[in-house]
Amino acid sequence: MIESDQVGHVFVIPGERLSSIQPDEDSIGDFFYKNTTSDKNPNSNMNFKEQQIYNFIKSVLTPTQVKKIIDGEYSYYAAGGKRVLKIMPNWMKEYMIENIPYVHISHQGMIRPSECWRISKKDIPNLKKDGSNFFHIAKLIWSE
Repeated sequence: MIESDQVGHVFVIPGERLSSIQPDEDSIGDFFYKNTTSDKNPNSNMNFKEQQIYNFIKSVLTPTQVKKIIDGEYSYYAAGGKRVLKIMPNWMKEYMIENIPYVHISHQGMIRPSECWRISKKDIPNLKKDGSNFFHIAKLIWSE
């Protein structure tokens, strides 16, 4: 038997089983933080839609939230994101999910995985950086 602290588990959840998805509130704050330069200006490398999203987020955040997020205070990422998501247009949410690589999603309701995989912590060094060999190294525990 493998000790539970020596393994990790990955659950596969097909996208069609998720409903009412939107960007995770932390990701909203993270987007704002990552696209604010050291001199507290918007990143000039954003495309037009990203600039619109950035400006929208900045207009909804309180001045304290703007300052704290720019200062990297992570607890404000979620608080600010929660405030923004209440009124963020759907097209912005969809754009962030589809086009911003580090954006996590949140889902409303129960999640039903289709598979569970187990990997020994001893095998972690054998993983490729992109994780492409994960399913060759890990063991399938159960599947529908």
